[in-house]
This record gives sequence, structure tokens and C-alpha cells, in this order.
Amino acid sequence: GDGAVFGVVATATANVSADESFLHVALDQSTIRATPIAKEPRRITGYRIDLAYTKSSGEWDILRKSERVPLDVELGHLDTIPVAARTLTIPIDGVASLNGMWLIFEIDVDGTPPGFTYSHGEKLRVGR
Repeated sequence: GDGAVFGVVATATANVSADESFLHVALDQSTIRATPIAKEPRRITGYRIDLAYTKSSGEWDILRKSERVPLDVELGHLDTIPVAARTLTIPIDGVASLNGMWLIFEIDVDGTPPGFTYSHGEKLRVGR
């Protein structure tokens, strides 16, 4: 990317736990907000949580994604909307270690062109 600041960002806190096959991300308090860059209203059509890692080249990529949660919200200039608490599940079968990976809050933003924005958190500290 060109380092442009996103017009829509998410802030979230979550409790993360893992079993053999899944990473469970219990979203606790989450918001999606429009930043000063977003001059026009944006329609938020959904979100998901992604599991990301750093490639050997130093770039990051997404390894797995949770189910998509549909939304239909109009986000006006500088608006903030709450996101209902819920648990999302990311399949991690075949993932040897979660060390150094992190979670990304991916938001689907309707527009021309349609796109999405990412907000990411701390690196995972899950016993796996």
C-alpha cells in the first residue's frame, strides 16, 4: 500500500483461546469508526477476523479467516458504531504454531470500488 490512512477503522478487545482445530476470538468491546479522511458516508457491510503472519520477505499476509459477520450500517463523517459482542472462530488445523501471528479486524466497506480496511492488534500469546 501507499501508507494512506484508512477512512474506516476498528477498535476491539477480545479474549482469544485455542483448541486443536480452532482459534476462538471472543470480541468483547468493539467499535467501527470513520476517521477524518472519510468525507463521505460509508456503508459497512460486514466484518471478519483474520489470522495474519509475516512472510520471510518481511511482508505480511493472511493465513486464515473467520466466518463473515454481515452488517448493514451507514457510517457518517466521524461516526462511531458499536459492534455486538460475539465469538468468531478461525480454523487453525495444520497450523504448527501461533507464535508471532496476530489478529486483524477486517471490515467490508461498500463503495466505488468496494474495499476493506484492516486494524490489527498485538501479537498472539496463545499456548500453541
